[in-house]
Formats: sequence, C-alpha cells, structure tokens
Amino acid sequence: IRDLGGLLGLEREAERMVTRFHHRLDDVRSRVEGRPKPRVLLTISRQPDRLTNILTSGRGTFLDEMIDIAGGVNIFGHLDMTYPQVSPEAILARRPEVILEIMPEVAITPELRERMIEQWRSLGAMPAVVGGRVHFVTDENGLIPSPRYVEIVEKIARILHPEDYPER
Repeated sequence: IRDLGGLLGLEREAERMVTRFHHRLDDVRSRVEGRPKPRVLLTISRQPDRLTNILTSGRGTFLDEMIDIAGGVNIFGHLDMTYPQVSPEAILARRPEVILEIMPEVAITPELRERMIEQWRSLGAMPAVVGGRVHFVTDENGLIPSPRYVEIVEKIARILHPEDYPER
C-alpha cells in the first residue's frame, strides 16, 4: 500500500490506510486477548461433494496468522508444509472445535450447507460438529492477502468469539 501510494503520489492517504489496517487488527487482538483459543480447522480447498482432497494451512502462512490474530489455534499450524493436504482421519485425531471452510468460489445454498455439514457429521463426534461450529466463508477475498485481509480476520474473530462481537 505504501509503495503504491508512493507511485501515485498519495503517500499520506496510503499511510492513513496502513494505520487503519493495523488499528483494526490491534482491535481484534485486544478483544480476544485472554480468551480461550479454540482449535480451528481451516480448509482452503476440498471436494464439496465429499471429504477428499482437503487442503489446509500450515505454519507461517497468512492464513495461519489470521487464525492466531482472531484468537484461535490452527490445528495444523505445527506442520512445516505451507498448504498440506490432510485426511479426514488426521482431522478427526486433532479434534477441531471450529471448522472454517473458506470457499470463495462456491455458492453455498442452504441445501449444500446442510449436505456439507452432514459430511462432517459422518466422521463421528468431533467437537466442532457436535457444537454446531462448522462455518463457511465465501467472501471473494477470503484467500487473498490483500488490504481486505482485515475484514476476513474480523469475520473469523466473530465466529471464534461471538461473545466479543455483539450483533450490530
């Protein structure tokens, strides 16, 4: 943003934008500070009709950082692979408390949502499923590290810690 602002002669506007971005991230951090950190599975790709070819985020990615800032723990954040493919068995063994399926390319209808949740139910009594904490994020910028990154972090924080984000 700073580089682009410099190229366009809009340095002050770019700096204000960067400052707002960081203030919003700091606000999320302060809202969730001291809260229990739920174990989160974040899927970035899979077959919508079955639990196969599941891609997630490993350590050091911007998606791993998003979960951390939003007050969660990435259940595959210990892996050195950037975007590992994981099995349903590996997911079940890690017992996620929240499942976040980031699917910007999928139009989630109520019927598709229910079918996809049912797929997770078929794995057994996972805390995220039992607790009704399977969520779908379909924002077009959900997987893009852009200036709109903070919007997704805020959305994830609302999902992980709804008590800190009363309805507007």
